[in-house]
Amino acid sequence: MKVRDVLHRIPARLRFAAVAFLIYLGIFTLLRVAFWVLFRDTAPDVPRAHLVQAFYLGLKFDIRLTVWILLPFLLLGWWRLDPALRLGRCVWLAYLTAAISVCLVIYGVDFGHYEWVHSRIGVGVLEHCRQPGIALPVVWESYPIVRWTLA
Repeated sequence: MKVRDVLHRIPARLRFAAVAFLIYLGIFTLLRVAFWVLFRDTAPDVPRAHLVQAFYLGLKFDIRLTVWILLPFLLLGWWRLDPALRLGRCVWLAYLTAAISVCLVIYGVDFGHYEWVHSRIGVGVLEHCRQPGIALPVVWESYPIVRWTLA
């Protein structure tokens, strides 16, 4: 039996979800590696075992995040929003694009926050949202907003 025949037996929704899972996991893993490459000089003497453990925990987090993002698709895709239909495909591509956009913005803020303060983003960052008149000029001066937006 050919691989193509086996793949065609898998429902289109599951194939779509599997491809989306691999794409998201790949993006999140690349972002994690990029973070380490950009900021490895801030912690030059990290033992290899700690680095492996950190990447392992990061991979587990990325898998959970990807599953949570795909969960609405897996639950609602069986119902009315079938990705095999044009409307369903448009809805799910819009949803997945919005989800990855939000994740990329959060990762971008995390990169910039670490570069500026040398600590990962946390709940404390939300405190800055209470006074946007003060926080927005600081963000504009501290982060390369235009470059990130163009990227």
